Amino acid sequence: MDKFVITLINTTNKVKVAIDGVPQKTLRMQRFRTYYFDVQFPPNISLDFANYKIAAGTTAKIMFDEHAPNQFIYMINNNPGGGGVIELEGAGK
Repeated sequence: MDKFVITLINTTNKVKVAIDGVPQKTLRMQRFRTYYFDVQFPPNISLDFANYKIAAGTTAKIMFDEHAPNQFIYMINNNPGGGGVIELEGAGK
C-alpha cells in the first residue's frame, strides 16, 4: 500500500508541507495506482492536492487516471509557495 503522511513544518519565514518528513517533496506517481494520504494538520488548514481539497485529520484515497495532467502542484490553503510538485508517469494529458 502506498501511504504518505502529510504534515506541516515551520521554517523561519514560511509554513511548508512535508511528505513523510521531507519538506516540499516531489512525488513521482503512477496512473491507475491507489495512493493514501494521511493529513495531520491543524483543523483550520486544508491541503489542495491535484484539484482535491483534503481536510485536516483525514486519510484521502486518490487514484489518477489518463485525464490527469502529467505534472501539478500541491499546496496548503491556496498558498503554492509552501507546497511541492507531483509528477505522473504513464500515458496521459
